[in-house]
Amino acid sequence: MQVVHPICCGIDGHPAQLTACLRRVSDDGQMSTAWRDFGTTSDQLFALRAWLDAQACPLVVLESTGVYGKPIYHV
Repeated sequence: MQVVHPICCGIDGHPAQLTACLRRVSDDGQMSTAWRDFGTTSDQLFALRAWLDAQACPLVVLESTGVYGKPIYHV
C-alpha cells in the first residue's frame, strides 16, 4: 500500500487536556509514533503548534466534541 501522508498528527481534544499522536513513515517503510499531552491554555496550544512545526508535520486531524475544538483550530 502506498503511503499518502508520511507525517501526520491526530489530536484528541477534551476540556482540560489534548493528546497528540504524531506518526512518521520513513522512506524504507519504518513507522514511528510519538505521543504528547498538552493543556488547553493559550501557552499550551502555542507549545503544541511549536512541536508540530518542529516535527515538520503538514497534516493535523482533530477529534473533539462540542466547542472544545474551536480554540485548537484557531491556534
